[in-house]
Amino acid sequence: IADFCARHSEFEPHIFEPQPRFRATLSAIAAKHNGVFHPKAVWKEAGKKLTFHAHRDEGGVGSSLYDKHAYGKCGSQVCEEDQSETYEVETEDIVAYLRRVAKPQDVIILRMDIEGAEYEVARRMITGGVACWIDFWEFEGHSMYSPATAKYRPVDGVLPWLLRACGVDMMVQDWYTEDVKVFDAWNHS
Repeated sequence: IADFCARHSEFEPHIFEPQPRFRATLSAIAAKHNGVFHPKAVWKEAGKKLTFHAHRDEGGVGSSLYDKHAYGKCGSQVCEEDQSETYEVETEDIVAYLRRVAKPQDVIILRMDIEGAEYEVARRMITGGVACWIDFWEFEGHSMYSPATAKYRPVDGVLPWLLRACGVDMMVQDWYTEDVKVFDAWNHS
């Protein structure tokens, strides 16, 4: 985010990140570039309190709404000690937020890496009429990181095709095709 904002000073970042570990860094980036930081989770409705499940492993730090996620108890490690944590997060309705801060003719660049929740949020954006406002959408799909999200695998292919019809340039990142921990989790269960 910082690199993009440094190269494109005309953009105003609106950053959502519920993971407490990133709060100070992302708040500073938003402040430096005349943006806004929200310590909330983007979701399909506002004001909900949801439990997030966080991990820390050799792959870094992450969190998800799904407790049976590949980033569960020990992340991708086999461990005896539970290295995970849970915390409550307030949600923000992405559609209501976009309607408050943007207009359809604005240039909107969206990076969505929300560890499995992206499918519900994308559906809310489509049905709420704001998905076609996005000019460039980087969508990180996590359908194969959890049995709870595996049903969304077709969305990774269909979503760019659908939104291309209204001018959205979408890049889908599906790291699970390269992530050993995901491969191992599905092939040893």
